[in-house]
Amino acid sequence: MLKKTAVSVVIGLSLVQLSQAQVPDATLVITAQITSNTCTLSLSEGVNSATQGSLSLDFGKITMPSVAPAIGTGLGVAKTVTFSTRNAAGLDACASSGVTGEKTNFNVLLDLNASQVTTVAGKTYRMNDFVGSGTNAVLALATGTAITASSQLNLTPRSGYAGTYAAPSPLPIATGKIQLTVQLATSTDAVPTSGAFAASIPLFLVYQ
Repeated sequence: MLKKTAVSVVIGLSLVQLSQAQVPDATLVITAQITSNTCTLSLSEGVNSATQGSLSLDFGKITMPSVAPAIGTGLGVAKTVTFSTRNAAGLDACASSGVTGEKTNFNVLLDLNASQVTTVAGKTYRMNDFVGSGTNAVLALATGTAITASSQLNLTPRSGYAGTYAAPSPLPIATGKIQLTVQLATSTDAVPTSGAFAASIPLFLVYQ
């Protein structure tokens, strides 16, 4: 269907040109190359890893503090996920094809929507999917290996290629490793309510 449309356009232009003059005034040259998406996203945390799949992080049972902590205080132990690329088979590192103009770096785009994000004391967090029955704790996400005031991500809903990326700048496809740290945190200045927490974050491998 695409080839037929392209041919029709060329014929139409030729007929218009011939009706006005025998010699073309100009030439439009179009070139393109279509390549397949050969890289897959690999996730790892400690001894656990997944390629083209889901990686589950279990924070276990967290003991609530007896004294109300400040808003945004981390709960339990943070976990760091490392993202890298693998080839189509998921076994070896991926690499760009070397074609002129092809992107050689990658980043990871978090697929979040507005209903999953909340703002607490000026910081944004991933909300608990257990609405009403789970803990009121929230999930903090940060680029790198620690959650700090400067590294915590500003979570925004994804819109096309716009949204929140795991790394502040893209890294080389073949060798780059992007780290994202997550940790539960308090959403109020009171002791967090008991209950379960669950949240999933779909990810996109984006060539940049």
